[in-house]
Amino acid sequence: MDPITSLGVASSAIQIIDFGVRFLSQVKELSDSAKLDLDEFAPLRQEATQLRSLNGILIDAVRRRKELHESNPIEKEILSICAQSNDVARDLIEKLDHVSKSKKPGKADALGTVLRAMMGRKDIKKHHARLLKFRDSLVTTILINTQ
Repeated sequence: MDPITSLGVASSAIQIIDFGVRFLSQVKELSDSAKLDLDEFAPLRQEATQLRSLNGILIDAVRRRKELHESNPIEKEILSICAQSNDVARDLIEKLDHVSKSKKPGKADALGTVLRAMMGRKDIKKHHARLLKFRDSLVTTILINTQ
């Protein structure tokens, strides 16, 4: 076997071993844990929950202002972005709950939970990116409104 082929085979073997080690360590961590939840998704869940809470406060403030004054197009845009952001945050939290929460303690359910998390990671990252875009859009719109 030529050196390049050997290097390719060795690289593939190392990737498979690395994946297996990470997978098994997550299964062990979850099966030994009392909280039945993967730690890697906790910051995403917290960020989505916090953004939903802030959106609620902002929606209430804009609606109260709307009662006193006629709303302008920027305020309508803020309400629209908040609503869309809340939808994406809710979907993200639902996906996180589906892929990262174990139903009961034990190795079999931990194995399923880690598999769901690994399979759903790409979709979760996509939802998180959408949520960040809405957050940035909201910040920009608010800044424009204050000028």
